[in-house]
Amino acid sequence: MRMKLPGSSKGTKTGAGCLTLFALPFAVVGVVTGYSAIKMLIAGPDDWQQVFLLSIFTVTFGGVGFGLMFAAQWGKRKIAEDERLRGLHPDEPWMWKSEWALGRIAGSSKETMWFAWGFGILWNLISCPTLIFLPEEIEKGNHLAALGLIFPVVGVGLLWWAIRSTLRFRKFGTSTLQVETLPSVIGGTLRGTVHTRLQEKPAEGVKVSLRCVRRHESRGKNSSSSERMIWEDARTLGSEHLYRGREGIDVPIDFHIPFDNQSSDDSDQYNKIIWRVGASAEVAGVDYETKFEVPVFKTADSSE
Repeated sequence: MRMKLPGSSKGTKTGAGCLTLFALPFAVVGVVTGYSAIKMLIAGPDDWQQVFLLSIFTVTFGGVGFGLMFAAQWGKRKIAEDERLRGLHPDEPWMWKSEWALGRIAGSSKETMWFAWGFGILWNLISCPTLIFLPEEIEKGNHLAALGLIFPVVGVGLLWWAIRSTLRFRKFGTSTLQVETLPSVIGGTLRGTVHTRLQEKPAEGVKVSLRCVRRHESRGKNSSSSERMIWEDARTLGSEHLYRGREGIDVPIDFHIPFDNQSSDDSDQYNKIIWRVGASAEVAGVDYETKFEVPVFKTADSSE
């Protein structure tokens, strides 16, 4: 079974270049507004509200612009490495990602933390100006303007999410999944071990799950993403199934995968099939939770 090789080095360079060009106007606006804010501060501003708004524009547009540029270069290197692996293993898609090829997959806690902070900060920067203009509008009798307070309230919720994600990462670090079945076979099994930094066995055990989801991303001006569950198996492992590893409690993973499921597939970036292993536990303070994207494919070993 020969798999199609999605993308090329030329396409990778083009995509990175387009993202950089898209980010450039944001970066320019950030630099210009930052220069204006600094110039006003040096001159001794009469209108601190204007300085505040310029500062917000600087951080928001500059952060988006330079952040996207950094992401473009990082993504370019990552995709280039994945393409190198595709070239070495054209008929083995489970070897196309460096983590999969090594059989040691990092958990999602660190990425979740950074995403939460990035999204939370951006949301709050965009909604901050409403706190300046809304009180004046409400005093004028425009009570409908109070609905705008929803945005700062949501921003507080996002910051709380970011703080909890940070506390979880500081407490548990990044868990790893050591995969024994590479690849995990449809009509076969997925076996491995989650290495955690849990120092004690959770009283209620550890809940583990294997899920197959279809992730759809819409194109166009108002793009969005959604996931639909295709298949799931979940269970709770009691303390008798857990054992101590080098850094903490180790959690064994063993799932049977029915034959009528679909293979991992990210050849279409707008319509992906993703398999994830999840592990979670209720503990004192912040609960433990992590996820891993795993390679699941139909192979010659697949059986009904």
